[in-house]
Amino acid sequence: MTEPEERRPARYYEDRFRYTPGGRRLTELTDDDLIAYDPSRAPKPEPLPPGPPPE
Repeated sequence: MTEPEERRPARYYEDRFRYTPGGRRLTELTDDDLIAYDPSRAPKPEPLPPGPPPE
């Protein structure tokens, strides 16, 4: 008897895709969908400019 597949954490956005019975992916997620589903994918702000040199 084979062991059941372990369910992946919800963070895996691949679970949101729709597939054909043959395994081909039918849908794509937009960047906004990905950011809503996983906020860590949001663009990072520009780094601050360097401050004055220490005295």
